Amino acid sequence: MVQLPLFVYEIQAKISNLKIPTITDIGDKIYNKIFPIPTEDQVIYTNNPKENSKSKNVVITAKYNIITFLPKNLIEQFQRVANIYFLIISLLQLTTGLSPTGRYGTAIPLILVMLAQMLKDIYEDIFRRRTDSRTNNAKTLAYRNGELKTIKWKQVKVGDILKIQNNEYFPADIMCISCKSKKLDDEGNKRTDICYIETAQLDGETNLKTRKPHVAFKDMTEETIKDVKAKVKCEAPNAAIYKFNGNITVDTQIDVPVTTDHMLLRGSKLMNTEWILGIVIYCGRHTKLRMNARKSPHKRSKIEKLTNYYLFSLFITQWIITILCVVLLAVWNATSQNHWYIFHNYTENAALEVFKSVITFFILFNNFIPISLYVSIEFVKLLQANLFMNNDIGMYFEEKDSPAEVKSSSLNEELGQVEYIFSDKTGTLTCNKMDFLKFGVNGNVYGTGITEIERSNAKRKGLTIENDRPEGFDEDQDFRFYDGEIMTTNEDGSKSYNYFENANLEDSEKITEFFKLLALCHTVIPEKVDGKVKYTSSSPDEEALVKAARELGLEFINRTTSSMTIKIHGSGKEETYTLLNILEFTSTRKRMSVIVRTPEGKLKLLIKGADNVIYERLAADSQHSEKTLKNLEELAEAGLRTLVCAETDIDEEFYVGWNKKFQEALEITDVKIKEKKLEVINAEIEKDLYLVGITAIEDKLQSGVPNTIAELKKGQIKIWVLTGDKQETAKNIGFACDLLNTDMELIELSNTDPKLLSNELENAFFKYKDQAEDIELGLVVDGKKLLVILEDEKLKYIFLKLGTLCSAVVCCRVSPSQKADVVLLVKKNMETITLAIGDGANDVAMIQSAHVGIGIAGKEGLQAANSSDYSFGQFRFLKPLLLIHGRYNYRRVSKIILYSFYKNIVLYITQMWFVFFNAFTGTSVHDKWTVSAYNVFFTFLPIMALGIWDRDISREKVYMFPQLYARGQQNVYFNFWNFLGWVLNAVWHSAVCFFIPMLCLYFPNIYGGLYAGSNPDMYSLGLAIYTSVLLTVTLKAHLEMSSYSFWQIASSLISLALWWLFIFAYGSFYYIYPNYVFLFEETYNILEQWKNMLTLRFYATVLLTTMIACIRDIIHKAGIRFIIPNLYYAVQDTQFYAIQKKLQDPTLDLHEKDILKSRFKRMKEKLINDYPMKQTKPKFTSYAKKMMKKAGITNTTSSSSHRIEETPSDNKNNEEKHHRGFAFSQTENQKSILDMYYKMKKRSTL
Repeated sequence: MVQLPLFVYEIQAKISNLKIPTITDIGDKIYNKIFPIPTEDQVIYTNNPKENSKSKNVVITAKYNIITFLPKNLIEQFQRVANIYFLIISLLQLTTGLSPTGRYGTAIPLILVMLAQMLKDIYEDIFRRRTDSRTNNAKTLAYRNGELKTIKWKQVKVGDILKIQNNEYFPADIMCISCKSKKLDDEGNKRTDICYIETAQLDGETNLKTRKPHVAFKDMTEETIKDVKAKVKCEAPNAAIYKFNGNITVDTQIDVPVTTDHMLLRGSKLMNTEWILGIVIYCGRHTKLRMNARKSPHKRSKIEKLTNYYLFSLFITQWIITILCVVLLAVWNATSQNHWYIFHNYTENAALEVFKSVITFFILFNNFIPISLYVSIEFVKLLQANLFMNNDIGMYFEEKDSPAEVKSSSLNEELGQVEYIFSDKTGTLTCNKMDFLKFGVNGNVYGTGITEIERSNAKRKGLTIENDRPEGFDEDQDFRFYDGEIMTTNEDGSKSYNYFENANLEDSEKITEFFKLLALCHTVIPEKVDGKVKYTSSSPDEEALVKAARELGLEFINRTTSSMTIKIHGSGKEETYTLLNILEFTSTRKRMSVIVRTPEGKLKLLIKGADNVIYERLAADSQHSEKTLKNLEELAEAGLRTLVCAETDIDEEFYVGWNKKFQEALEITDVKIKEKKLEVINAEIEKDLYLVGITAIEDKLQSGVPNTIAELKKGQIKIWVLTGDKQETAKNIGFACDLLNTDMELIELSNTDPKLLSNELENAFFKYKDQAEDIELGLVVDGKKLLVILEDEKLKYIFLKLGTLCSAVVCCRVSPSQKADVVLLVKKNMETITLAIGDGANDVAMIQSAHVGIGIAGKEGLQAANSSDYSFGQFRFLKPLLLIHGRYNYRRVSKIILYSFYKNIVLYITQMWFVFFNAFTGTSVHDKWTVSAYNVFFTFLPIMALGIWDRDISREKVYMFPQLYARGQQNVYFNFWNFLGWVLNAVWHSAVCFFIPMLCLYFPNIYGGLYAGSNPDMYSLGLAIYTSVLLTVTLKAHLEMSSYSFWQIASSLISLALWWLFIFAYGSFYYIYPNYVFLFEETYNILEQWKNMLTLRFYATVLLTTMIACIRDIIHKAGIRFIIPNLYYAVQDTQFYAIQKKLQDPTLDLHEKDILKSRFKRMKEKLINDYPMKQTKPKFTSYAKKMMKKAGITNTTSSSSHRIEETPSDNKNNEEKHHRGFAFSQTENQKSILDMYYKMKKRSTL
């Protein structure tokens, strides 16, 4: 293979990344030019609409309206090169008078195809328009002229004062000026200083956030606010959802700052608050929600790209045939002196004659490119999605009433070629449902139960592990903690909290202190629903801890602005603690704390957080720290998420001074300065801590995850898990879900120094590159090492090469941007299909970066699902999506594209054969309208049937043999050799369909025979050839089908019936209406000839032709099964139904069933062993190969020539204390690593 200079590959890589603007992009730019988004500060007046911005609160996601539909849709359709091509052909036919196939032979089919596409676009846009209508016509309350009126969202204007009630969404970006909460203050009145919002639609987080009314309106009532005159000066509309700068002047007051704490953004929902009043600041497309809206990237499937190459090759072939015919015409004219009937005295400009000949032949062969190809593919994919994928009960999540949803049917076939899956962990592989399982106090661990990871670890080591819970314990109950020393459930259902009165339990007092801390150190909001307290929390972990405290005797029952009340169930006593300060969790702090005054009057700081953070702040005399550290390691190995809880007493005098500085810092309006100041102030008080205990929470694996991963791996799919969790936790999850196993050689990177890391990667690569097919490899890397790898060009490609040797890769402690970078590393440098799956807002970048994005509608909101190409409820649905629908759709789409090429070549090559019999004049042997109707009417339905209903292997067999999925990765059904085979077969069929009717109907008339002396007729011959072609291509469609249903058979019968009905009606048109009609002038050409279709000789000829044409296909398909046997054919031929039916027989005893199951298993194993699947080898792009060669890591490099060195571990890495999967919101976790990522990026740029 010739190696090009590196710059050629670099240019090629840059070109492939170019984004060609679509008509929608151009339209948006024009709209933004006419109606620009303001770039200067805005001034907003209440109760003075004339002075405010005229921006409308109308959101439009629909692509079209009545005025723009036709021009916009036409421009979109003519962005397809094929449509431009047929438009040019139509113009040539209409204007030159040189068309041998009529003036309207291409224009009418092109119009019909484009109309079909328009109908599809209208159908899809109707749903968008309905969604827009529901949104824009939603109702809200607004003060207009001093009266509270109900208006529609689209009528909301900047400066309006709105009243939003509980559980309502905000129609615009609003500044809160008054509220009435459901929570009570210290005096028992409903609070007016705080409201609660949910921002799941905005940032994907389901936790409640607090906002407060602006202080400028503190002493105003609703009656006075509705007529207030206020002026708000704020920044121009922007996308920063966590930032807002402005100030407000009310009546004659001085300017007062407005910050994010006062802003209620569109997309958010009011919760636990009776109502709020707010001033509309931004509306419509100026809101932060719309400013953040990004169009999903347009993704084109691999098959679509290959199809364009094949179309271009057919276009070149068409020109070659055209030029060949023109040359032969010139030769014939030069040697035609012996033909007395030619007007030899007639002369014409040679160049003009050549030009006319080129146009004539080009039009004659124009349908080498199928005119209905794109519309056929799009309709097939749309029906695949709506008939089967969206309605697959196997992908329906009953618990949430969540069916699968196809958001981009254009990628259906891509699902059958996936080789790499990139998956998030929390909420994707796990349930994101936190169960309080164990806790530790004084170095002793309490709680029973075995996690899935412990079972997996035991199985890996060949050990058996017994459950230490009572027999019959319900593992599915809402609260799964059990320890008889702590709590027992009585026969009447009541609970006894043994640690309260158990004098023999040495930790009794400390346990009570521990649960008090859990009941007080949090930001959970309690709400009474049907007499019970319901908790709403900022994270599922925090909610689980407060619930655990309640279930184990200390219930958090009330919160006010300055107090928290808990109830001790053992005694029924209530204790109220004065809440002085909340030191909130951030990704940098990795902890949260509260300062309270106990009922006894003591000041205490209660804190919980990651172990490395808390341990750094422990007092020197804190007890049981070493023993607790060992407990943490054991719990982390069991796959549990851990937190450390601590407390300290605070001196009154110190607190007064500290609190003054704290309150001053809270008043700082600049967010960055405020955060830095608070971090310093918080560190002053969060020290000299004393250990109270540790918590251990289990995030269980979703149902079916291990089986799904195991089956996908059998299909040669490689799975990379990208998670924010700690390395040990991620590894244990990997073992529990069968991603990693004991037979696997596990590579764990241990250095962060670039040179040491480079040696480590190279050593691993050269050690295993020749053994990759014999042993199974796994790779584990954390975020810090990944930062170094992705910033270094050489390390990046070594890592990629090593990763492709592994069947599983685990990347832990990674940020959202790193997830996307890892996906793009594989996507851009390998000729393979990638799939990313996640459930949170932090997975969106990864989902949109992959070829195929899957969103799980989980507990972290719908942002991942809304940004994806496909969505469903659980990870296990990947199995039917890929193995069933993906595999079926890849085969179906491949078949219909190749068949579309084939059927057109069969028909139009007959025109080429006829050229040799008509003195190269370009005369068409077929009637003009029969040619035009070929794609649109007579061959359209069999394509649809093949693409929608064909099924080569039953669903049950696909699940039995997931190995067959690899055929898609290896592009078995759609590659150059397949394409060439179909083209050559089409040429053969066209030759048979032309020459057999010629031999049977034409030559016997000339050279003697039954009908010697009769006048041979071109259109009679054309009808016979056309009918032979139609029967042949229809039979070919059935030969390509592997199953038959009513619709498949009906489609072919309807198509053939349409041909006979059409030709009889068409041939009789003159008798019905003898006047001249310009569109049907050709009907006079077959006025009598169609009657030949009523003769026995005609049908004998057509059937003989069809049989001779298709006998090769039948012999080939039968012979290849014997010559090249493989698992695919063996699975098709093997009948498992008899055994399966017997297994369902209720009369069989267990012994007989065991025998049948054993026999069934042996049959499967025998097939797999007898017909091993070809392994899918990694394929790198040309640019990646060049870069790898430059880095010295090509496959041709001898491993013996590479010196394997012992790579020392990074000392800093060894000394570092790792925190063990601390239990806070994962979305929050990412910020510190993300900041580090951008700092390194900036440093490398400098």
